Amino acid sequence: MEITTTPKGTHYFLSNNKLFLMRNDNGAFTNKWMGIWDGENKLIDSYSYKIRIDDNEQDPYNHCEKMIYRAFESVHAYKIPGIIMQENTYLPQRKKVIVSVLTFKNTSPVKKVITINFVMNANHRNYGENWHDTQYKTIFEAFNSHVQVSSEKGDVLYGTRKQKNVVINFYPLSTYNEYDSEGNKQKNFTPGAYTVQFEINPRQTIEIPFFIAASKTGLKGTLVSFVDLQKNYAKERQELEKEQKNVLKKYSVKLEKGLEELTYWSHHTMNLLKHENALFAGLPWFTQYWARDTFWSYKGLLCAGDFEHAYKILNFFADKKGIPNQIKINKEKNYDSLDATTMYVNALINYVNYTGDVQFIKNNRELISTIDKWFDENHDNGYLKEANEKDKTWMDTLKRERGIEIQALYAQSCKNMALLLKMLKSEKAEQYEKKYEEIKQKIHDYWIGEYYKDTETSKSLTPNQLVPLILNLIPKENEKKIIDKMILPEMLCEKGLRTLSKNDSEYFAEAYHKGKVWGLTTNWLITALLKQNNLGKATEILEKTRNNLEEHALGCLSETFNPETLTPTDASCQLWSASLILSGIDEELFGIKPELTKKQVTLTPCTVNGKIERHNKKIGNVLMDVMIEGSEKKQKIRVYFNKKPEFKIKLEFKQKQPITLEINGEKNESYEFMPKLENEIKIVF
Repeated sequence: MEITTTPKGTHYFLSNNKLFLMRNDNGAFTNKWMGIWDGENKLIDSYSYKIRIDDNEQDPYNHCEKMIYRAFESVHAYKIPGIIMQENTYLPQRKKVIVSVLTFKNTSPVKKVITINFVMNANHRNYGENWHDTQYKTIFEAFNSHVQVSSEKGDVLYGTRKQKNVVINFYPLSTYNEYDSEGNKQKNFTPGAYTVQFEINPRQTIEIPFFIAASKTGLKGTLVSFVDLQKNYAKERQELEKEQKNVLKKYSVKLEKGLEELTYWSHHTMNLLKHENALFAGLPWFTQYWARDTFWSYKGLLCAGDFEHAYKILNFFADKKGIPNQIKINKEKNYDSLDATTMYVNALINYVNYTGDVQFIKNNRELISTIDKWFDENHDNGYLKEANEKDKTWMDTLKRERGIEIQALYAQSCKNMALLLKMLKSEKAEQYEKKYEEIKQKIHDYWIGEYYKDTETSKSLTPNQLVPLILNLIPKENEKKIIDKMILPEMLCEKGLRTLSKNDSEYFAEAYHKGKVWGLTTNWLITALLKQNNLGKATEILEKTRNNLEEHALGCLSETFNPETLTPTDASCQLWSASLILSGIDEELFGIKPELTKKQVTLTPCTVNGKIERHNKKIGNVLMDVMIEGSEKKQKIRVYFNKKPEFKIKLEFKQKQPITLEINGEKNESYEFMPKLENEIKIVF
């Protein structure tokens, strides 16, 4: 899939788990967040091409007619008098190098002389810095046709490759530049003018590749990659395209077109945010590893079948001191969170349920013991002990005491701790089962007749009560009442779900946690609607969410929106805004809930009018296809496996129980069966 657009001032990201690039849709770099980053360290403010055709100089960014954004590359099409110019940009796998390939086609009847002036502006700083007095050194290496720019904070290599009849020159300037961006003074460094000149005949096409290597930790190994790309850049692009096709095969869902696009780009966003052994919370400035963002998004990673990265994340956050709230790239940690540990426990069970890897739990007895100690220290008469401080919950700008979503996560994690301890044959498992029931009962105390209050002391109407709903912690009769409240205009707007009722005296549309719409809260609502079999309303919200893919960052979903102006705000590429869509569709629309701890998969699909398909769903070591079609009265579910699974399938229904249930040609009253390679389920309601 791809997004084709006429440049209109949006931006996009490219990433390869090593570097990320942020750039405007016309090819220019227009603010301090754009450029090339190595994690939270910026290395390049911008790069640009000035094109001289004979004696006529052109700025191609004023002539960008079309931009195509693919998951692995961007394509900018520039129409310059007499010349068609195209730029393809991509990041090869496992290399701290960006490739920018310029293609020129002479559409005039005469030979042209083209001179490219490639200008790179270095700015070695971390994401929190603005103006700084960093000094740079420049070396031009004529043999490999590259320029090296170094400072104590990082290094950059850039240049092209030698070609027949192409003349390469470098004119050193060593210029420091100052400018203003978003009210912040900036300073960068231009090492010089790097020029490439060649002749192009009528109707001839010539390709000139440029390579930009950047690293905050020195260029050992990067130079090797740079030289290799001079020979093999085209092959690297082919590998990226091939890998993207493999990704599509591994994660494939067929829905109504708009929703299929939404799941595709949500999956891409999650891949875009992979960095080393973890996930960034968002781009451009959440280049740290946040436990709550990661573990709210963790099921999306499992739904996508990326068990390898899911495994790395569990190891990354494992800590003898406890589960950190945030880990910076420099390894600095803080533990100021009430939800990191509980959500880590839930992620452990999700991981085992999807992979069957019980051995991981057995290999981490010491970690489970550390977590057990944390639970003992923080249990307070049926609640998770809380200090009325900021930073403790996802609403980290507010002081909140015993937030309902925190208690819900605590209840779920106690239930899951019991399962973990049973795997380790610990007698303490029973204590956690009792804690679970105790906390679940406390959650009922938040009910005030029409909805669940936000905290023990605040009766504010917020979306946080959706958390106990989607975790199955509240009575069925209350679920519809909650959803009815959430879809009222005071809560739900065109862009999603507000963080606070519009009727509340403290509501402020621009406030982070007292008004703004979040992708997180909206996805909670979507999941809850699908859980209630309300496919119509869920689809309506999902279709509106799809429209956001071209509004802020191309192919990405924003962190927040102003509910009154409907404008996107804050991070333009947010992890949980995307990943929870994948888990909601997989686990609630298709209803596929792996429970390999019980050696079963529960199927609880929504009732569909039409046809939906989910292919290559990875569960343990098997791949599963689920195709559902039907109407309100009849449903047919076909389930296929690439090899015979070693788990049973248990059927559950979101609406009234079926009149008849037929599985593989036989009536079934138990709602359970051992699947074959090919299975057909017929349901009459």
